[in-house]
Amino acid sequence: MIIGPDIVINGINISTSDNNLYVSASIWNIGNISACNFTVNFSLNSSTGTVNETEEIDRLAPGDERIISFSEHIESNKVYNITILADSEEEVDEFNEDNNIKSERIGPDIVVENINKTPAYPVIGLTINKISVTVENKGEIAAENFNISFKFNFTYLDANKNVARANETIKKENISLGPHEAKNLTLEWNPPSKYVVDLHYYDTYITVEADPDMMVEESDEKNNIFVDKSSWRIYTDTGYKANRPLTVKYHEEMVHCGINYSVGDSYYMGGSEESVYGPVHFDDVFPEDANVKVARLYLYWNWGYERKRDPLTGDEKMFPVELDVEVKFEGNGTHVLEPDDRYIEYPIATRFDVSYGTYAYNVTEYIGRENKVTAIRRGPWSDDKYTAAIEGMAILVIYEHEDMPMTTYWICEGADVLWTDGYMTGLTPEQCTTPAVFNGTADLKKVNATLWTIVPFGSDRGDDDDRLIFNNKTWHDVWERYPSVSGRREPEVSIDKRFVTEYMIKENNTAEFQDNGDWMVPSNAFLILKYPPDLVPYPKNPHYFTVMGEKTPINITIRNEGRSKAKNFSVVFRASEGSPREIKMHIDEIDGIDSGRNWKNVTFYWTAPKRVGFVDITIEVDADDDVEELINHRIDGEENNVAVGVITVELSEGSGPPTGGKGGTSSGGVGLKAPSGTVKGYLLNPIPWLSEKGGSLGFSFWEYLIKSTAVLVGISLLVLGFFFERRKHNQVKEG
Repeated sequence: MIIGPDIVINGINISTSDNNLYVSASIWNIGNISACNFTVNFSLNSSTGTVNETEEIDRLAPGDERIISFSEHIESNKVYNITILADSEEEVDEFNEDNNIKSERIGPDIVVENINKTPAYPVIGLTINKISVTVENKGEIAAENFNISFKFNFTYLDANKNVARANETIKKENISLGPHEAKNLTLEWNPPSKYVVDLHYYDTYITVEADPDMMVEESDEKNNIFVDKSSWRIYTDTGYKANRPLTVKYHEEMVHCGINYSVGDSYYMGGSEESVYGPVHFDDVFPEDANVKVARLYLYWNWGYERKRDPLTGDEKMFPVELDVEVKFEGNGTHVLEPDDRYIEYPIATRFDVSYGTYAYNVTEYIGRENKVTAIRRGPWSDDKYTAAIEGMAILVIYEHEDMPMTTYWICEGADVLWTDGYMTGLTPEQCTTPAVFNGTADLKKVNATLWTIVPFGSDRGDDDDRLIFNNKTWHDVWERYPSVSGRREPEVSIDKRFVTEYMIKENNTAEFQDNGDWMVPSNAFLILKYPPDLVPYPKNPHYFTVMGEKTPINITIRNEGRSKAKNFSVVFRASEGSPREIKMHIDEIDGIDSGRNWKNVTFYWTAPKRVGFVDITIEVDADDDVEELINHRIDGEENNVAVGVITVELSEGSGPPTGGKGGTSSGGVGLKAPSGTVKGYLLNPIPWLSEKGGSLGFSFWEYLIKSTAVLVGISLLVLGFFFERRKHNQVKEG
C-alpha cells in the first residue's frame, strides 16, 4: 500500500467584469497524509507579458479542500493563458506528481452566425436592400472596435456575352461585443449598376468576415468567416411596380345611353394540355330596342412563359411570353377576332418571370341577342402544357336609347401587375399604386357618379391587401371575385361598383388601385356620370280640409328636378279612409330642368268618409321604380318621392276655417289647391306667432277651435231647447 499526500487542482472558475479577471481554484489533497508548507502559483500569460502570483498553504489534511482566489487587470482584444500550479517549489513528496497543474485559455472569440438578404428580388435604385448578419462573441473577454467586411463576388455577362467575375468589399466599422454578447448587424446596400452590361440582371455571392484586419486576438481564429452559398440576383427593373397606368379608350359626354359589363358564364382555366376554352355565353346584354354604340370583349390572362437556358448560369429559367390565342365570336354571324388592343406586362425580376395581360376585341358590329365566345390556346407551350392561364372573359356594352338618362362616361383599359411584399419584391404600397385618370372637366350638377373597377386576382386574401383610392377617399378590401357557374371554377376576375358622387372633383378625377401585401392586376376602370330625372311631389306635408261624404278633386304638382326626361311612370294617391283608398295614374313624360317645362299637374278624385275626423294621405311618385332617379348620397337611395299629409273631414263647409287665408302650400302656391270650394288650401299653422312675417296670418288654429266649440254649443242648446219645449207641451196637455 502506498501512502503519502497527493495534491490536485480540482477545478478553476474564471469570470470577468469590465477589464478585471477573477480566478478561483479548488486545491484538494486526495492522499492519505497531510501536505504541509507548500506554494500555489498563479500565472497569467499574454502577448503583453506574464504575471505571477503565489499563495502559501500551511497544511492540507487528507480529503481537505482549499479555495484560493486571484484577480488581475486585463485588456480587451487579448488572449490570456491561465495556469495554476500546486506545490510549485516541489516541497511536498507526493505519490503522484503529474496532477498538480491545470491551465485555461481565454480571450475574445468572434463568430458570424448567419446571413439574411432582403428583398429576395432587389432592383437597382428602386428597392431598399439589406444584408443582416448575427455576430457573437463567444469568448470571456470583450472584443472592441473591430470591423465586419461584406465581400460581394459578382458574376455577370460582359459585352462579348462571356461570363465575367468581379468583387467588391464594404466594411462596417467599430463593432464592439462584450463577453458572450450577440448582435444583429444590418448593411443597407446599393447594388452597383456597372455589372449590367448585356443582361438586365447579374448574380452575387456574399462572404462576411469578422475582424478581417486582425485587430482582435481571438481564442479561435478559424470561425470568423461565413460564406453564403446561395446567389442573390440583382435586377435593373421589375414589372411588379406600377408602371402601366390604365388609359382612356372611350369618352363621351351627355348622351342618352346605358352601360352594361358582364363576365357571362366565363371561368378560370389554368395551365394544362387542354387548348379549348369555352364556350362562354353573353345573352341579353343590352335592351332589345337599343342601339349598340360600343361592344368590347375582354380576355384576361396570366402566367405565360417558356423555359429557356439562362445565359448567365446555364440553368433553365422562366422567360415571359404572351398568350397566343384564337378567339371565335358567334353573335350576328361567326367571326374570328384579332385583338383591337393588347395590354401586356412582362415582369423580369423574380424566379417566376411570367407575362400577364388583357386582350380587348371590338365586337360592336357582331354582337346580337345571344352571343357565344370560344378561345383556342396556341401557345406558349412549356413543361408539357399550355402555360398561359385564362382568368376569365367579360363584355362591355354601351347602348343608346332615348329613354335612358343623359350620361357622360370614361372607359379605361390596361393591365398592370402589382406585387407588394417587403420580403420578396421589396416594393411599397406607394410604388404599387396604378392610376386611371379620367381626364377633363366633370359636370357635377344633379349627377349620379358610379365607379366600376375590375381587377383580376383582386380578392386573394383579405387582410388589408388591397385599396381603392378615388380622389381623396380610400376604401380597403373592396374587390369581390365574380361567382362561379355550376361545374366550372370561378373566374379570377374581381369587380367593384360603387357610388362616388360625394367624392367627385371638377377636373381630372382619378381612381388608384393600390396593392398592399398581395398581388393583383388592375385592368379596367369605368367612371359613369348619369344625369337622371328627380321626381318630387308638391306640396310635401299638406294639411287640408273637406266635408263629409263629398267627392273631392285633389290637385298635385309633379316636378322633375333632374336633368333628363322622366318617362312612363306612375303616381299613386293613397288614403287611410274614404274611397277609393288607392288611385294610380300613369304619366307619359316630364321634361328635365334643362329641357323645358319640368312639371305636370295631376288631379285625383276621392270621396271623403261620412264622418268627422282626420284622413292620412300619401302621394308617391314612381311607385313601381320605373325611373332611375337622382340618388341622395347621404342615404344612398331616393328619398323625395313621397309626400305625406292629412285631410281634415268636417261636418259642413261652414264649420271650417275662414276663407281668405294664405294659399294652399308653403311652397309658394304650387301643390294642392282649393277646387270648387270643397278642399280648402290652408296649411295648418300650429301657433299663430310662427307664421311668416308680414301679410295675413291665414288660418288660426285657436280661431278654428273657438268657432268649432261655438257651433257644438249652439247645437247642444238647440237640442236642449227642443226637449225643454216638448216637456212643457206635454205638461200643458196633461193639465
